Amino acid sequence: MADRLQIRSPEPRHDHHESHPTGRILAAAFDRTRNAILRVEDRTGLVFHPLDGSPSTAWPLFTRTPVAQLAVHPDGSVWVATTKGLYRVVGPDPDTVQRMADTTLCVAIDSAGHIAAGTGQGAIWLGKNPSGIQAYAAHKSRVEAVDRRGPVIFSGGTDARVVWADLDADKAVAFSGHVSEVTAVCLDATASRAFSGSKDGSVKAWTGIDGQMAWSTRLPGGGPVHHLVVWNDRLLATGRDRSIWSLTLDKGQLSGPWVGHSRPVGGIFPVGPQTFWTWGRDRSLRRFALPAPSGTPPFFGHSNGVRAVLIEEDHMWTASRDGSLRQWQVPQGIPAGPALQLADIAAVQVLERHGADTLFFGSTDGTVGIVDTKGRVLHRQKLHEGPVTSLLRLHDSMLVSGGADGMLRSWDARRLNPLAARSDHTNRVRCLAAVDDQVVTGSYDGTLALVDPLGGPVQARFEGHTKPVVGVAWTGAHLVSGSLDGTVRCWRPDGTLLHTVEADADGIVGVCHTHGAYVLAVGKSGHATLWRTPDLQQEGHIKLPLPLDGLGCATTTTGTVWVGIGDQRGGITVLEVLPSASTNE
Repeated sequence: MADRLQIRSPEPRHDHHESHPTGRILAAAFDRTRNAILRVEDRTGLVFHPLDGSPSTAWPLFTRTPVAQLAVHPDGSVWVATTKGLYRVVGPDPDTVQRMADTTLCVAIDSAGHIAAGTGQGAIWLGKNPSGIQAYAAHKSRVEAVDRRGPVIFSGGTDARVVWADLDADKAVAFSGHVSEVTAVCLDATASRAFSGSKDGSVKAWTGIDGQMAWSTRLPGGGPVHHLVVWNDRLLATGRDRSIWSLTLDKGQLSGPWVGHSRPVGGIFPVGPQTFWTWGRDRSLRRFALPAPSGTPPFFGHSNGVRAVLIEEDHMWTASRDGSLRQWQVPQGIPAGPALQLADIAAVQVLERHGADTLFFGSTDGTVGIVDTKGRVLHRQKLHEGPVTSLLRLHDSMLVSGGADGMLRSWDARRLNPLAARSDHTNRVRCLAAVDDQVVTGSYDGTLALVDPLGGPVQARFEGHTKPVVGVAWTGAHLVSGSLDGTVRCWRPDGTLLHTVEADADGIVGVCHTHGAYVLAVGKSGHATLWRTPDLQQEGHIKLPLPLDGLGCATTTTGTVWVGIGDQRGGITVLEVLPSASTNE
């Protein structure tokens, strides 16, 4: 039997030259004295990863400790900033750990061994210092980031300000410009220019203690900006979109990005004129090099799981847990416009077509609304108590929604006037399918129900799943359901169970009707399987390398069946369902 599933989206781009798996990293730093990347893992402690290829070594210190940042002194000692204090460590034994200061959230050490650490009260701690100043008040609240070059210290805080201090001049000046907390800062080698990044996604350059802002640039993926570092004649920056961007020092012009991590990048460490290393929330260290890539990869733009997928003739809409809404060309994966952030709306969970230039959406705050392709919310209603977990356009005049409150609500599709509400489950309504003018609801209580959305008794109850039902599809003759129990089940519309298959041991995350008697089920662990009903014979299978999340399906006017699958790390894969060689479909 030929496999009827084919990947049509471009392969993900990976720009790194080397990758090493790790445990969950809390913080990391480049250790020049040992030529190693030093990291702290929550279960292992301090781990030294030599860049010459020799084996890593571990110091079993600071396990299960809220470590905020690491820095390495020229004498080889490791400085660890934690919410419990600032510590100096010189060896693997607990006896070598010395507490230097109270709660610190960030620490920087320059090449001469000068130290600066930011506290939760807005102060900068200096320790023993030639100037005699051991600490000074810099911010109105927490210090989130700090850098130091000799007497010059540059810091950023949750007060959205940056502070430039010169100990020799006995002067400190605060600058404003960011609209949200400052999350990353750095100085250039001469301490004549400083750079700051914010939760608002902006990167700004400052010249001198007089506070002239030289330029401001917003990272394409938005904030928070996790790390900034000057490398050669450029500034490297990483934000929410799992990439590393290059900015010119004089004007902030963007190039790149380098991609490879599947989750946000936590730190960037230049180790020479051609190479830098990074650590990521995806539990890896990666090595990148010049030249900088040109252009963004396909389907690159979301920074968290793609929860909603609405695929159509030649384009696709996706919504992510990061709050963004995007349109793409299919199958090329080219953005069809900028990312949209809906004003005063929580993250969109589900999407459904409304009109030629409008979409229905459901969000995590219980809102059902209509949005146009420019991101303007035209109508909204907030009647669900908790997230809206499913949407279905039943016919031209009616929309139905399911929520975490266990309610099925019906709406006038033109202006979202509420029509009816009913509750047939003991837990959230997670998925919906249309059966003529009736609706099948799948619930976290492990059952499905066939109901009239405007009222009346339950027409049929479907029982057998042992965990939440998260996907349901109607083929025109049979119902197919998928559950977190890992099974896919086929039913008659009266509730009679026909067949059950074990599809994904980690659980199913979605089911959609592709065409005719066929359905596609996708699993958490990456399995996408085409099943023929009613006997649930496998007709196609692909194992994708990422945990899957959202799912959408459409048949084009030429008969091509597209399936769009979002994964839990922000990526998107487009599959084509090929016609059977033995039948006309």
